[in-house]
Amino acid sequence: MRLTVVVPTHGRRDLLDRLLASLREQRDAPAFDVVIVDDGVDPGLGEHVDAQGLPFPARVLHHETNRGRSATRNTGLAAATGDVVVFLDGDMRVCPEFLAAHAAAHATGDVVLGNIVTAPEIRRNAFVEYIDSRGVKKVAGGTEIPPRYFMTGNSSVARALTARAGGFDPEFDEYGGEDTEMGYRLAAHGARFAYAEHAVSWHLDLNSVPRMAERLRRYGERMLPILVRKVPQSYRELRLGLID
Repeated sequence: MRLTVVVPTHGRRDLLDRLLASLREQRDAPAFDVVIVDDGVDPGLGEHVDAQGLPFPARVLHHETNRGRSATRNTGLAAATGDVVVFLDGDMRVCPEFLAAHAAAHATGDVVLGNIVTAPEIRRNAFVEYIDSRGVKKVAGGTEIPPRYFMTGNSSVARALTARAGGFDPEFDEYGGEDTEMGYRLAAHGARFAYAEHAVSWHLDLNSVPRMAERLRRYGERMLPILVRKVPQSYRELRLGLID
């Protein structure tokens, strides 16, 4: 098995450098390469990454203009050559067992959801506790993981499955909805979902409560109606868990 790690980025070299440093430290990982996609912000990023002398192949692709979250991941997906595509956000760092844990979980799943945790250097409070307990962790002990928990911040998908399901829908051009819709589409193509508890990524740039509230307001106004139109069953499933 070979992996391609796809990382969208939007102008935070400092955080991307921490992610790349953590990928240097991977233990017992299959062969992997990294595809970084800059969404129209940092045309000099390729030279910056090349200068780091990374011990794994890394390419930087650049959008001339900002094209949004879905299009950015699609660019990375189109460039992927691994058997499995690992999606990581650019404001994460990962544990040394991260890639090995994702690869191992593909013995039982076509789609693997990793364990996203707020970085320990961020002060703990009730909001952080909520963020760290939501999503797939609410159902990880069960026998079936609903597709609405698919999240591209830390996940991996068999590349052949993404080819059958198609890429991310570019109509989702702002925060929210694109990964949920993709999860339903992957399930419709027969995907088995698995949770890899030991594939830990630490989120380095936590939203404040006001910033998260504004994101959710815009999601509710703009992206959620698109999601419900494309996946009608999501209306029933999301009514009681809008920000799960």
